[in-house]
Amino acid sequence: MIIDFHTHTFPDDLARKAIPQMAEVSQLTPDLDGTMGAILESMKKHNIDISVLMPVATKPKHVETMNTLAMENNKIPGLRSFGAMHVDYPDKAAEFRRIADGGLKGIKMHFDYMRRYIDSPESIETINRAFDAGLAVLVHAGLDPVSPDIAFSSAERIANILPQLTKGKLILAHFGALRQLKDAHRLIVGKNVYIDCSTAYYYDDLETCRRNLVNHDPDKLLYGSDSPWFAQSEPLSVLRRMELPEDLIQKICWTNGAKLLGME
Repeated sequence: MIIDFHTHTFPDDLARKAIPQMAEVSQLTPDLDGTMGAILESMKKHNIDISVLMPVATKPKHVETMNTLAMENNKIPGLRSFGAMHVDYPDKAAEFRRIADGGLKGIKMHFDYMRRYIDSPESIETINRAFDAGLAVLVHAGLDPVSPDIAFSSAERIANILPQLTKGKLILAHFGALRQLKDAHRLIVGKNVYIDCSTAYYYDDLETCRRNLVNHDPDKLLYGSDSPWFAQSEPLSVLRRMELPEDLIQKICWTNGAKLLGME
């Protein structure tokens, strides 16, 4: 059983434009075309039981439309969706209530696309408001090809905000901090955050990735492919090459994600 806790889809017309543009920036060849049909077929091919969609709001005006679509996608068998939020959206509290009332369990925020630092007062307030609404928050952590020279969500910035966050579930993508795994190990691993196992193995050696997993709370590790960029089965292959214990792989692939989604 596998819950892929980090995936992306786009409406078909947007996917045709967005995926080639993003591929050029990232220098990655995507595994899928980014459409809903493609991920549903991928799930069958790779034996993925549930895919959690992570929409990214790049502008405040997109937030409500994206969350309405997320609520619709959340009803599709085999799919769950987080909502989206932008730091500059005006009425966060009301939208977070709508997200929670709509059955979504969390939100995704990507600070590189918002061009805002994760440790800015506005960003910290946004995360805390989401926590107050009972929502988990997944953030891109580390460097990103869209802003290779500015670490909007660096391991250091993330570590700085942890004491300022109210009680809630913060999920850091990419083994704690993409292309900053050593900083993540020093500053983040072992702290009260979730970490997903997406993408970082493409840029770093397996032993460095493995070290971040085995030194973190085994109940706060999540499976994630970052589809459509990588095949949904690829992280499982990586975890097995790391020779992790089977009980830990089970927690990563299913148990921890099921608890976050309220599927106990």
